Amino acid sequence: MTIFAGLIQRVIKEQKTSPLKNRRGFGCFPKSGGRGRTSKRRCTIGCGANLMDNFNKEKRSQIMGKVRSHGNASTELKALRILRRGGVKGWRRHLAIFGRPDFAFTKARIALFIDGCFWHGCPRCYKRPKSSAAFWRRKLANNMKRDLEVRRQLLKRGWKVVRLWECQLKSPAHLLKRIKGAI
Repeated sequence: MTIFAGLIQRVIKEQKTSPLKNRRGFGCFPKSGGRGRTSKRRCTIGCGANLMDNFNKEKRSQIMGKVRSHGNASTELKALRILRRGGVKGWRRHLAIFGRPDFAFTKARIALFIDGCFWHGCPRCYKRPKSSAAFWRRKLANNMKRDLEVRRQLLKRGWKVVRLWECQLKSPAHLLKRIKGAI
């Protein structure tokens, strides 16, 4: 057997035992970028498999769908400073009620939401992304629908809902006026 034939047999054996399988059932190998590094971490035989991920597309989507944010720190901290400087008291952050408002005034039963201009579609600031337009249109529509449902549920439970846009935090007087007016 020639060296070349031995090499081919070894490659075929590695492909059959590889944990990463492409559409044709063969193992995937990363493209070489020289010196043992890989350049794009894609399969060399053209299946387009991403070799950097251990999960298939559906499983990765399921995992990422369970990731929940821990709040928008910059806007919430800015609102927190405004409330403290304005002498507003009686609020709690992230109270475990429906919709998880950014601030909740429990005695007055007021839920304050600070909505990000991009994620909730501020009429003044929102700029629609040019790529994946259909995805962003659905995403924004779902966010707005969820905001309406949260409002309905909280009103039904006896809470007053105050929503402010992220851009309105540039005017601390506006935030204080809305909160003090609601209390």
